[in-house]
Amino acid sequence: MKYDSKAEILVFQSVKELGEGTREEIHDYVKDHLKLELSNSDILRYLHKFKARKVFSIRTRDNKEVWAIAEIPPWYASGMMDILKKTTNADMKTEIEALNERLKDGMAYTDRTPVWTDYRTYELTFENLDMILGGHPTNEDRETAFPRRGHDLIVPSNWLKGWVRDNQPLVNCVGLQYHVALGNGEFLEQPATIRKKLKVKTGLCDYEAIEQGAKFKVTVRLPMKGSKLKTEAQWKNFFGLLGEAPIRGLGANPAAFGGRAKLLEMKEISQ
Repeated sequence: MKYDSKAEILVFQSVKELGEGTREEIHDYVKDHLKLELSNSDILRYLHKFKARKVFSIRTRDNKEVWAIAEIPPWYASGMMDILKKTTNADMKTEIEALNERLKDGMAYTDRTPVWTDYRTYELTFENLDMILGGHPTNEDRETAFPRRGHDLIVPSNWLKGWVRDNQPLVNCVGLQYHVALGNGEFLEQPATIRKKLKVKTGLCDYEAIEQGAKFKVTVRLPMKGSKLKTEAQWKNFFGLLGEAPIRGLGANPAAFGGRAKLLEMKEISQ
């Protein structure tokens, strides 16, 4: 059988959920619970791949080899599950390689000190380069509103967290959304809104939107250890990419107009 990234993750998931298991027990779990048919030789192949990375260890139970997860950082397991849930099959291999590289380069698996450390707080200022559509529901069918706090328009923190999550493959990272703290984006001057009707799967949707050129600032807390982004310059480059060609832009239905936002300033805030 050719290498299958999803199969590799499902073997990891089976050992994680079993706690420990023989090759045969892992084979049966993958087949019965995860609905994937793998030969014993394929199972063994993936088990040895994880052992070579020191992700799995081998024990003995009743004179049989038993496989279990070694002392790895908690983020590795959550990262593998994140790849399985949110990554296309075509991108899984790249994401797994990035996660394993981070395991190798970031910290030895036996090291019990925190991986994500050296947090710094910044104020980032952005300018949207494309129209941004609001997606909050209203009392009217097929009509949305731009997010607000009170009477003021904002760029909500969940939009920004999703922005980081969906664009982290641009810098070959995994799991940033779990370690980057983001506030709401606040506009320097409240922008005017317009109504924009777009065709969706079942007709038209009337969006409240803001046009390009609005500036907003957001407070972020960034780790300088734990990912490949270890310096202010590297983080600045990451946020800069979101104004060029992001994988996913800001707002509702960002594919319609792009949802790009250009980083204008990155200023550290002393704590």
